[in-house]
Amino acid sequence: MNEFDQFVKHKLNVKHYFRYTDDFIILHQNENYLKVLLPEVAEFLRERLKLNLHPNKVILKKLRQGVDFLGYVVLPYHRVLRTKTKRRILKKVNAKNLQSYLGILKHCNAFEIKQKILNKMSKAEELEKLKKEMEADKSLPLLGTANLVFGEGRPDAEIIFIGEAPGFHEDKLSRPFVGQAGKLLDKLLAGIKWPRESVYITNIVKRRPPENRDPLPEEIEAYKPYLKKQIQIIDPKIIATLGRFSMNYFLPSAKISLGHGKGVIIKSKIIYPLYHPAAALRSTQVLKELENDFKKLPALLDANRGGPELLKSIENVKAEETIPKAPAQSSLF
Repeated sequence: MNEFDQFVKHKLNVKHYFRYTDDFIILHQNENYLKVLLPEVAEFLRERLKLNLHPNKVILKKLRQGVDFLGYVVLPYHRVLRTKTKRRILKKVNAKNLQSYLGILKHCNAFEIKQKILNKMSKAEELEKLKKEMEADKSLPLLGTANLVFGEGRPDAEIIFIGEAPGFHEDKLSRPFVGQAGKLLDKLLAGIKWPRESVYITNIVKRRPPENRDPLPEEIEAYKPYLKKQIQIIDPKIIATLGRFSMNYFLPSAKISLGHGKGVIIKSKIIYPLYHPAAALRSTQVLKELENDFKKLPALLDANRGGPELLKSIENVKAEETIPKAPAQSSLF
């Protein structure tokens, strides 16, 4: 394409021309000039390089509307990242590719996303440090009988899902919710267009109790400080509890049959009780209720993003159904 570059710059005398592989843009203040230029460009590509302009990819638009090019939106006096590019960067950035992505951000107005990236990386480091602290803590119950299942997902997730304890498959893979219940959780997340990697998933007790028994009170108490730190680091807007043990950790007097799908505001966070996916696998009715409760999550998250006033308005509109007053409980995060 070097021959094409020379043709555009020197033969056509185009001053504002940008190309990457076989994509290019030409900027000019005169629309008619660009219309006259187009047949010449097409002829050169066809006759000299045996290439054709794709009719669906030839776009003539005003610069003030922004030109979508290489992941940027080029505007008259500045460039910004495309929304999809922002999402992709926030999803994929890690310690290995951090500098590459920061380099991309240097070429556009990206202060806000840069701060989000640095915040995410800082949280990831803090979570890794906390995990190592747990691995070194010899006082934790179930040590030596099961693997540590710390948790996974976005370090800066706006929602965290918390179960009671790992099961057989989780113990084997050292990952939360990867068995049949985990597959259902993935399906429920996909149903509201939330990729699994966009949220954070963990348990109260981080090791599997023998024979998948219920976690004991002393086990919950022992792992409690680490869960509290996890929540403080991630700082989610919604804490979605999976099952009665997780719900009662935050809401000791609540009953899952009455409290599921009803958010409770505590310290500007929403505690949102849900049935455990394993329970939904055993009951068609519970599955239906769990699916309905999941459908409320996006609106609930948008409300919390909007701040106290929007949450207050939702509370008034939906009365006691979605955001009832929080019952008394001890400090948990």
